[in-house]
Amino acid sequence: MTKNQPTDRPPGDLTPSLVARLRAGDVEAGALLNTLYRQAMIRFCWGYLSSVEEAEDATQEVFCKVLKTDRVPDNPRAWLYKIARNYCLGILRGRLHRRDARVLPPDSQLG
Repeated sequence: MTKNQPTDRPPGDLTPSLVARLRAGDVEAGALLNTLYRQAMIRFCWGYLSSVEEAEDATQEVFCKVLKTDRVPDNPRAWLYKIARNYCLGILRGRLHRRDARVLPPDSQLG
């Protein structure tokens, strides 16, 4: 398959046209995104975050980021998961910074 050939996608899969409908405020497109990807996205985020509540919050944030981005990629599904991965990694980095701050003594004690 060459780069310019269309790929076979199941009906209702995340496509550039669905992303465009989402950005236009199409409620049915939002419901379709939720139906297609919510559970899989929660499981994906849970693999990083180890908390169902955080995974649900991350999923919601990922869907919001999809709406705010101007770009419509060639492979929206991979793009969606990349957004989710980056969002989860950001949460994990934040945890490390907070943990490091608790471990180090205040500057005044370091001399």
